[in-house]
Amino acid sequence: ELPEFDIPVTYLQDRGALVDILTQDWLFDYQPEAPGVLVLAQWLAVNVCVQADKKISDARVQDYDAVITIGGAWNPIILRNDPPIIKFITDARSEKLLIASICHGPQVLISTKVFPADTLATGVDDIRIDLENAGFQFLDKPVVFDKDKRLVTCKGPDYLEEFCKEISKRLLEVKSKGSSI
Repeated sequence: ELPEFDIPVTYLQDRGALVDILTQDWLFDYQPEAPGVLVLAQWLAVNVCVQADKKISDARVQDYDAVITIGGAWNPIILRNDPPIIKFITDARSEKLLIASICHGPQVLISTKVFPADTLATGVDDIRIDLENAGFQFLDKPVVFDKDKRLVTCKGPDYLEEFCKEISKRLLEVKSKGSSI
């Protein structure tokens, strides 16, 4: 969904963050005449695209401070079945990177199987049962931060401002402890 993509990217870039847009290998190469062009959905809009910076297989978790998975109704379905995507998020969790996810995005986190039972999370209401069945503790709040798991989740696009502020706050905490962002 365009707002779930555009607002966090713009918010972070406006504050000096370097943001790479990563995509699945097969999708990056899907259209040889336009490698890396991704189609985004926007309610009742057509021809919304963004240019990916690199394939997921060319990205190194060590080069990042955070990973954000966006939602949309079909995006997480595709991502959660892609082994390199799952490995990247699993590796990010191992490295204790901040992981953030919005709307249907937590479905991808479920598929990693690396978040322990009772991890605090939220998401769009129709994935509540999925999160609970996977052992997450679902909180019906706009934005949830599980400090121990370094996980920020958001119910949906109505709360993008709060989501962005929470991500920024958590990245600044890391920076204040001497890490580079």
